[in-house]
Amino acid sequence: MKDLTEIRAELDKIDSEIVKLMLERLKLSGEVGEYKKISGKKVYDKAREEEKIGTLTAMAEDELAKKYVADIYEHILNYSREAQYIIMTENK
Repeated sequence: MKDLTEIRAELDKIDSEIVKLMLERLKLSGEVGEYKKISGKKVYDKAREEEKIGTLTAMAEDELAKKYVADIYEHILNYSREAQYIIMTENK
């Protein structure tokens, strides 16, 4: 069994990667917002979000993990929409 310090070090490494990836995702969400602003598309695409959450939850191994993935991605998609709304309302 690993000791607590080792486990926490592994968690810290994962957390750093998550933050890096979240910032990268947020940047891309801004690019999506720019595209939608120019093309006149709406920010919220319910079908796309439902499909995305379905695809991601399918990767989880059990029902509890599926719930956690769905919950986390609902928040992530909310933040992505928020970033897009900011872009859409700039310089109006």
